[in-house]
Amino acid sequence: MNPFRVLSTKDFDPEIPGYRRRVKHAKSTTGCIMCKAKRVKCDEAKPVCARCHRNRRVCRYPQAPAGVLAMPSPPSSDDDVPGTPSRQLLHHCQTHWADIFPGFDQNEAFLSTFKSSPLVRSVCHAIAASHLRFVHPPHQPHVLAEYSHRAVALDAYKQQLGLTAAQLGQSGVNAMLLGAMLFSLLAFPLSPAEHEARAVSSRSPWLTRDHDADLGWLTFQAGVGPLMRSVLRYLPRACQFLITIFSPQAGGAMFPNVALQPPPVPRLWAQFFELDEEDLFAQSSVPATASSSSTPTSGPPPLASSVRLLVRMTALVRGLEPTPANSVAYLSFMFKAQRDFRALLLTEHPRAWWLYGYWAGLMRRFPNLWWCRERADGQYASVKEWLARVDVDRKDRKIWGQMMDEYHAASEYPPPELEMVFPPDEEEAEE
Repeated sequence: MNPFRVLSTKDFDPEIPGYRRRVKHAKSTTGCIMCKAKRVKCDEAKPVCARCHRNRRVCRYPQAPAGVLAMPSPPSSDDDVPGTPSRQLLHHCQTHWADIFPGFDQNEAFLSTFKSSPLVRSVCHAIAASHLRFVHPPHQPHVLAEYSHRAVALDAYKQQLGLTAAQLGQSGVNAMLLGAMLFSLLAFPLSPAEHEARAVSSRSPWLTRDHDADLGWLTFQAGVGPLMRSVLRYLPRACQFLITIFSPQAGGAMFPNVALQPPPVPRLWAQFFELDEEDLFAQSSVPATASSSSTPTSGPPPLASSVRLLVRMTALVRGLEPTPANSVAYLSFMFKAQRDFRALLLTEHPRAWWLYGYWAGLMRRFPNLWWCRERADGQYASVKEWLARVDVDRKDRKIWGQMMDEYHAASEYPPPELEMVFPPDEEEAEE
């Protein structure tokens, strides 16, 4: 059995109804200003293109926005992917980087990997197409490009999973982990099919019980833990590489390391999730993203062990100001949600769904975060509707009522004040 369960390419079928392949025509989206103004093909030669040289015109190229590095041109093979041309996607990705990837740094390390890795390049093209689809919903070529580049990226990802760590080497491991992280962002926005279903019916997904489809992004993410364990030799340098992109000012940690440095947690939460102080603040030398077991179990996993790190992470971001720079910390929930937690969701464990829905509410603090806003809004509301119908034991009704008050306030910042449980001091822990 493949331990790296990934999304299926059938979920991103490029054969969209009504699509007919058009005859290709060469079109420049990154040519010089004069050729673009005259709507003619530019060979993009620098410093002077052939057409401007022949007609003795001043040849100038558009300048990238300040602080944005020029992304390398995609190879000609990328042009074989149907939909919006790859060069146009590349141009859109470069000129709208801050909108597409808020909080992420476009630096030389990223650009070098983008140039050398078909996986990273395809994922970035798909994300750019997804953003274009979000900005211009009816435009069919953007939808087709997103589906197609997703399928290409998945094929590249599967090929890399078939290699050993030694075959990949440090640069290959860097690229594969970067591609996996970016794919989580790509899998989270509502798909075109979900948009269409939402337009046809406003029914809550809880009425259809299609949880597996609703958690497709988490299905993919659950494979990252085993992946990281399989490349432990290269992991320290790979994490440093990812730090420079996802969290360049994090001071040595890509995401807050709640496994080794537990934050204070609301006492109410600890009681709700049945976590005593030993469970709540237990330290672990295993990376948080690789903590869950890859061995399937016969029944649902224990609640406390499956949610401990997620409770810590969610408690931390609960009090974190929702700024673009902090959005990466909020996203840590995605990278720490592993198979045990997903198994609890699929068995409709109410407390697990409370935690998931509450995190969706926290993400609603970012109304301009294009790729998560719609799913966060929809899932926060549908989980709240479902939780309101949960049959709670009489002895638990008080704490459930208090936790639902917490749930309703998830999008508020600053959050309501609660009594906190603090981790023991180091001296205290040694005693």
